[in-house]
Amino acid sequence: MMEEKLKWLLLVFVMAQSVACVKIKLFNTPHPDKGLMSITADCSPDNSAVPVPAEINITVNDSSYAYTLHNERDSLELLLSPGIYGISAYNKSAGVRIEENTASVETRPDGSLLPLPDYLFSGYCSVWVLRDDTVLTVLQLRQQIHDVAIILNRSDENREPDILSITATLHQVAGHLDLKTGTRGSESFAITTELEEYDYCYKATVRTLGFTDLYASIEINIVLRNGESVSLKEEQIDISDYSNLSAPIEISADLQLSSDPEISASIVNWKVSGIDEETGEAK
Repeated sequence: MMEEKLKWLLLVFVMAQSVACVKIKLFNTPHPDKGLMSITADCSPDNSAVPVPAEINITVNDSSYAYTLHNERDSLELLLSPGIYGISAYNKSAGVRIEENTASVETRPDGSLLPLPDYLFSGYCSVWVLRDDTVLTVLQLRQQIHDVAIILNRSDENREPDILSITATLHQVAGHLDLKTGTRGSESFAITTELEEYDYCYKATVRTLGFTDLYASIEINIVLRNGESVSLKEEQIDISDYSNLSAPIEISADLQLSSDPEISASIVNWKVSGIDEETGEAK
């Protein structure tokens, strides 16, 4: 009799344990078979004068999503199957064409790059998503297109002969960017722009992805009001500290122009400098 009671007690104990195991099987999230990816985009310009894009495009593997930047706390939330996901993001920039993972500055009919495309921001990262889990991802978007100021300084006594226009063509400019790796393409392009007259200088600003070499060359074409013109070229402008162009820069030189007795011109003292964010002046 005692032996039979012990058997029943043992059976009840085993059944109770089984029931208890079922009851305590809890999940960490409402989505036990999937993972929640919460993506926040940090899109901070390198210069306070550069506007933050209102909307960016986020691609998770092969799926694209529009993401509006109302404030820093906005996030894009996606329920995904477990696995590794590549996340890329960029803003739509006028003058820049996006195909797959490559951004390309559009060109003019002569093959030169547009001088003033809109600012481009992009970022990429890989994230591992686990089931029944939430992963918080802050995607850093870097500013990829920056200003390059071209300045020719003149002294007051060199206001004659009268200049009608000055055109600058900058060479060794990158036209393509791999959005996944952030690498500039090796193909070199040119940018042509007309300089405007200011007090004691001529100046123009172009925007580029960067440069393809440690040295850039520049051609300057000066047209006088009497119809004469002068063309000058500088082959070796050292841009080795700025070839990736992670901030705005200034390329400047001194213009020496005379018409006594014949037209003669030279451009000397070429310098490349970073630009101070607060003052806008060369560092």
